[in-house]
Amino acid sequence: MNSTKPQFVSINEFISATCLSRPTVSRKIKNNEIPHTRIGRKILIPISFLKELEEKSKASATKAEA
Repeated sequence: MNSTKPQFVSINEFISATCLSRPTVSRKIKNNEIPHTRIGRKILIPISFLKELEEKSKASATKAEA
């Protein structure tokens, strides 16, 4: 059994986590605004980028409260 954590999320998982629309995510991938890797036809987005977005979101929410 492989116990390593996944390093990437699918586009559907990214959409669910960010609440962005599919066309927005597709456009951002096409414009290289979202880092990604392609394996055949499958596009994968690094979990580290998702975590980075989460941290930026928390930081901006903290600033808004102050």
